[in-house]
Amino acid sequence: MIFVTVGGQTPFDRLVRAMDAWSGKHPRERVFAQIGETDHEPSHMEFVRFLPPGRYERRMENCDLVVSHAGTGVLLVAARVGVPVLMMPRSARLGETRNEHQAATCRHLAGRCGFRVALSDEDLPAMLDEARDTLSRPGVLPADQLVAAISGFLRGDGV
Repeated sequence: MIFVTVGGQTPFDRLVRAMDAWSGKHPRERVFAQIGETDHEPSHMEFVRFLPPGRYERRMENCDLVVSHAGTGVLLVAARVGVPVLMMPRSARLGETRNEHQAATCRHLAGRCGFRVALSDEDLPAMLDEARDTLSRPGVLPADQLVAAISGFLRGDGV
């Protein structure tokens, strides 16, 4: 199962629409999404607006791949439970976030074991097909290493 999550702070219609379109083209792939306050109601994937923390973690523990925004909260939970992540950063230019911090997070984590990046909704389908075929649970960066990497990034180490 692919678990899609947009976080709980602001809508991310672009990711929800892209995943709904991909799901429509891959009807045998089970996709479950936590979509937040988006204007788009998916027609090709199962969804809820919000999940309580316990149910959110269970979904994460039982999926094969997470597709999400580049929020550090989702990345830390994914690393802790050992599930690979395909991130698509929110864009400040498109009014999805206050600045380009998610793009910076993606640049920092891109290429690390267990993390893939689709920089746009146009890139997402191909990256999703590739991630689905190549990512596996054992390759995910351990949580302590992810915390160290994110902490170093926030301090400005190696940027």
